[in-house]
Amino acid sequence: MSLYSAIGVDIGKDSLTFAFATDSRNRSRWPVRTITYDNPDWHLKVLELIAPDAIICAEPTGWHYLTPLLTVIEQMTTAHLWLASHDASRAARQSAISASKTDEMDARALAYIADRIAHGDPPRNVRAFDSQLEQQVLTLRLYVNKLARLTRESTRLQNQIDAFAHSLWPLLAQRKKTYLRLAERGILTPRQIKNFAVMHIARTTAERKADGWNGQTLRFIDALARDLPDIEVNPVVAATLHELLVTLRANDAQEVATCQVIHAIVQQPPFAEVTRRWMTIPACTLDYCAAFHVATHGQAEQYTADMLKAVTGINPLAYSSGQKDSARQSRKGYRPALNAVWTWAMHLVNPRRAADNPVRDYYTELTARNHAHAFTATRNKLVRNCGNRNPHRPRFLHHPHPAVRQRLAARRSHRHPVPRRRPHLLHPPADERHSRRAGANRP
Repeated sequence: MSLYSAIGVDIGKDSLTFAFATDSRNRSRWPVRTITYDNPDWHLKVLELIAPDAIICAEPTGWHYLTPLLTVIEQMTTAHLWLASHDASRAARQSAISASKTDEMDARALAYIADRIAHGDPPRNVRAFDSQLEQQVLTLRLYVNKLARLTRESTRLQNQIDAFAHSLWPLLAQRKKTYLRLAERGILTPRQIKNFAVMHIARTTAERKADGWNGQTLRFIDALARDLPDIEVNPVVAATLHELLVTLRANDAQEVATCQVIHAIVQQPPFAEVTRRWMTIPACTLDYCAAFHVATHGQAEQYTADMLKAVTGINPLAYSSGQKDSARQSRKGYRPALNAVWTWAMHLVNPRRAADNPVRDYYTELTARNHAHAFTATRNKLVRNCGNRNPHRPRFLHHPHPAVRQRLAARRSHRHPVPRRRPHLLHPPADERHSRRAGANRP
């Protein structure tokens, strides 16, 4: 059987479709072979097709689909794996292969890209697979996804605890913080709370501190006990509430441990430098940085602002036909990164949660102009500044010209803004610049 040095692979759930670049000019007729996972020896069939030091090109269809093929390539061959974005694959297929989209045509398009790579002409949005970096990104992705699951589970448990506390007595749900301090020690029903308050009246301050209670908490407990009736409740409800509390505390402990691992990863190479620059933006957290690193596959410095908007799922999709003009959000990016951008922007524009910052100034300016999508535009602005690739430039709303920086500083400090100077004073006319370069104004 022939061995091929430029191979394209369309990865599916149940099969791998291989296409091989040949000398034929009719690329839509390049040979294709499909290997299914039903065959226990599928990996041996793959090895029969790959020449030494071959170039294999595939799409990033998901780490769980890519990993079986990657294992074969890295551990059983000397071939080199390249990843082509979906846009690059589609452009190659439409321009050089066929307008039809099938698994075979997609594989031939990837084989065409592999052939260009073999001849030293890789197209845009195609990168060599870095196994070490991808493993680090995969580890970070698993922890970020785990943190998202734990956060959802924590929210679900808290909602259930609110419902059960309200069923015992509505006041317990209204004063949830005080009630949870008692519930953690097995004091669940209104009668148990009243008995606990009576018992602590006779105790000394030293005895209360020995049990971990302070005076303010006990005053809140006494006020809660006075407002509760002396009633008994269904013991099954109380037992279920106690089980929910135990589960919530265990879930919170896992969440804390997962956050510690994530924070340690993003502050180590190869993520440390980009993380440091992102952390200069107001209210940025290491959790947000981790989601962005996963969305960019650990290569944030290679992403433009528009590319970062796309992978976080906030890039607007415009539609215009005749007199109809509309736009909507794509929401196709990495979901934890999309949630991080929303939470981050919401934190910054809320005056009760964050100090004065440029994000809120931008949002206020848009709302003053009755902008229809002020918050969406604010999120886009925030992500665009994260996508600034210059490592030596401050990361947020720092203009290179000193006069503009002065106006921004005055606006943020609520002082009277500096009057805007005429453009020709900030930037000399083109003919004057050319004359200075030519030395015409030199004495």
